[in-house]
Amino acid sequence: MGWADYLQLAGIPIPIYMASEMLITLFQHIITLGVYLFAGIFIFGMQMPGHPNYLAAFLAVFLGMLAVLGIGLISASMIWIAGAWHGEEPIQWAVSMLAGLISGVYFPPEVLPKPLLALSQFLPQTYALRMARLSILKGYSISQLSSDFLILLLFCVILLPLGIVILHYSLKLAKKRGSLMSF
Repeated sequence: MGWADYLQLAGIPIPIYMASEMLITLFQHIITLGVYLFAGIFIFGMQMPGHPNYLAAFLAVFLGMLAVLGIGLISASMIWIAGAWHGEEPIQWAVSMLAGLISGVYFPPEVLPKPLLALSQFLPQTYALRMARLSILKGYSISQLSSDFLILLLFCVILLPLGIVILHYSLKLAKKRGSLMSF
C-alpha cells in the first residue's frame, strides 16, 4: 500500500494531509531562522546595516513560497501521472538541485556563466532571494524592487493555479486507474 491508501484507511483527506505536511515544514524553517537570528544577534553581535525593509522582505518570502508551492504541487502530481515513487520524481530533483546553485542561495546569480544565469531566471527563488536580500541589506522598497516583484507575482499567478489543476487531474487519474479509491 502507498501512503495515499493509508490516508484513506485513516479517513484523512489528501489535501488536509498535504497542508499539514507543508505547515510542519514551514514551522521547522521558522524555528531554524529564529535560532540563526538568535545566534547571530546575541552570540555574534550581528547588526543590520541601514534601515531594513522587513515588510518587503516578508512579501518576497511569502510570494516565493507561493510560487514554489505551485512547483511542489506539480511535483507531487508526478506520483500518479508518471509513476514517480521513492525519490525518482524529476521536477523536485531538478528544482532542488538547481535552486541552491543558480538562484542566489550561495552566491549572486550575476557571477554565473551566461547559460546558467539565463537558467536562473526561470526559478522563482532567484527573484524572492534577490528581493529579500536587497530589502533587508539595503532597505529597498517594493517600488524599487518592482520588476522582481512583478515577475515573482507572475510566477505565483501561473504556477499555483497550474499546480492545483495538475494535482487535481493526477488524483482523478489515480482514481480512474484504481490506484486511489477516493479523494
